[in-house]
Amino acid sequence: MRKLAVAIILLGSVAGLMAALTGAVVGTSQSTGNEGALGNLTEGVSGSVSGASYYGVRGVNSGTNGIGVFGNSPSGYGVFGATTAVGGQGVQGFTSATASSSSNGIAIFGYGPGGSGVLGQTDSSAAAANGVTGFATGGGLSAGIYGNQTGASGFAGYFNGNVAVLGTVTKSAGSFKIDHPLHPDTKYLSHSFVESPDMKNIYDGVVELDAGGTAVIQLPEFFEALNKDFRYQLTCIGRYAPVYVSDEIHENQFVIAGGKPGMRISWQVTGIRHDRYADAHRIPVEELKPREEQGRYLHPELFNQPADRGVVALRNGARGIVAPSLKPR
Repeated sequence: MRKLAVAIILLGSVAGLMAALTGAVVGTSQSTGNEGALGNLTEGVSGSVSGASYYGVRGVNSGTNGIGVFGNSPSGYGVFGATTAVGGQGVQGFTSATASSSSNGIAIFGYGPGGSGVLGQTDSSAAAANGVTGFATGGGLSAGIYGNQTGASGFAGYFNGNVAVLGTVTKSAGSFKIDHPLHPDTKYLSHSFVESPDMKNIYDGVVELDAGGTAVIQLPEFFEALNKDFRYQLTCIGRYAPVYVSDEIHENQFVIAGGKPGMRISWQVTGIRHDRYADAHRIPVEELKPREEQGRYLHPELFNQPADRGVVALRNGARGIVAPSLKPR
C-alpha cells in the first residue's frame, strides 16, 4: 500500500472521511466561517480522477452568498486551472439560473476592488485565439459581451488598437478625438460624424475644364456596383460660369459642361449603398421599441426619468451582486 500524507483539520462537525486510502478528503461544516476540510501539505488539497463524470475536487455550499470552493494565495494564484486538450477548459463555471432585469445567474464572477475583476490574455496570433470570448445564442436582446460603467465618468469599453465589427454599429453619438494639431500636449480636437438617414457615400474633387469648357469625372470602377440614387453639386472656383452636369453617371463617370477653358470646378457626388449587405440590413429611420423596451429610455435622465426606467436596467441583472467577503484563512 502506498504511503499517504494527508493533513486534515476539521473545524465544526465532520460528516465523514471517505475513501481515505485513495487520498480523497471530504469534510462538512455547519458553522459560519469554518472549513469543511482543510489540507496543509505541499498541496493543501489535491484530487485526481480519470472518469468524465467525476470530480477531482468538488465543493458545495447551499448557503446564501456561500462559497463552494475558496482559494487564497497572498502572493500567487488562489485558484489555478490548466488544460492541454483542444476542447477543454482550465476553469469552467455553470449556472442554471435564468437571467432577468432584477437578477442574473453567473457562472464565473471576478471581483477586484482595486484591480481587474477578470483578465484574459492570449499569446497566439491565430484568428481563433482571443483574450476574452463571449457567445450569446439566444438572440433577442442578449449580448455576447456586455460592459456597464456606473461611475460619473469612465468607459464601459476601452480599446487600444483596431476594432473590427462584422455587423451594424448603433450609437447615440460619435466623433473622432485626436491630440490637437496645434496644441498636442495640452488639448484634444474632436469632430462629430456626418449623419444621414440613408446609407450614403460621399465622393468629391476639383477638376480643371478643358479647352471646350468641359471635363469628364472618372469615378472608382466599383462606384455603380456600390451606389445608386446619385446626387450632384458643382461649384465654380475663381470665376463664374453656368456649369452643369451634361451627362449623368454611366459606366462610372459623368461629364461637366458649360464652363470656360481652364476653370476649376469643385464637384461632389453622393450615392446610397446598394451592395448585398446594405440591401439586407437597411437601417430603419423610425421603429417601434421592442416589447421589453417599451416605457424605457436610452437616456432616462434627459427625460427626467429615474435610472431604472432606462434600457440599460434590462441588462443589469448583475447590478445587485455583493462580492463575498474573501478574508484570507
